[in-house]
Amino acid sequence: METLFGLQMSTLAYIMLGALVLLLIVIGVVAISNRFLIRLSLRNIPRRPAQTVLIVVGLMLATTIISASFSVGDTITVSIRGGIIE
Repeated sequence: METLFGLQMSTLAYIMLGALVLLLIVIGVVAISNRFLIRLSLRNIPRRPAQTVLIVVGLMLATTIISASFSVGDTITVSIRGGIIE
């Protein structure tokens, strides 16, 4: 797979890296400027551990489903192209 959404994989990786760095900078600025929001958001982790675990497991499952759908799509594409070429 060389392209995704019409973009080269290396270009897409650089775009995603830039977005991640920008997001981390924004979160860091908000954390430094308003510590109350950080304390407010982190205090529910020990208070509601079951809910926290369910959220983390749900996010992991969603990521797995999306990754699997991309790999299945690529496999089907290669199989169809191989069948046409033969």
